Amino acid sequence: MSLPRSFTTVTPLSKALALILFALLPIIAFFFGMSYQQMVDGTEPAIRIPIFREEQKACTMEAKLCPDGSAVGRSGPNCEFAPCPTSSPSMLIPSQQFHNKEDYTCPQEEWINCMPGFGPADSRCAPEFLQWAKTSCPDFKGAAY
Repeated sequence: MSLPRSFTTVTPLSKALALILFALLPIIAFFFGMSYQQMVDGTEPAIRIPIFREEQKACTMEAKLCPDGSAVGRSGPNCEFAPCPTSSPSMLIPSQQFHNKEDYTCPQEEWINCMPGFGPADSRCAPEFLQWAKTSCPDFKGAAY
């Protein structure tokens, strides 16, 4: 059985396809092989291929206590602490503002949630109140950040 002539004839299209495959395929395989080897070795790649993404960096879950009693976390590409808010104490909920130590009452719970978040900061997270509560409230254990 003989094959039809269209299957055995070398056309310009088949020549171009062969040239592209035989020229580009080894070059592409070489760069992928180099990138894979550098990934395994942990070395910096000599040539950056744009299809590879940079690794994303995760920041540690630490909190910095600000002078107003609020707390801020780490963020950004360098994992630096966010700036402390510049709001005045009037941003606190009026019923929770403490004017003197006679206004302090022991918290009902063992821990106060002082995690930074949306909305005004809990005035019970102020360092003065936390120090008073630790010495004056027998069931109080502290603030959770």
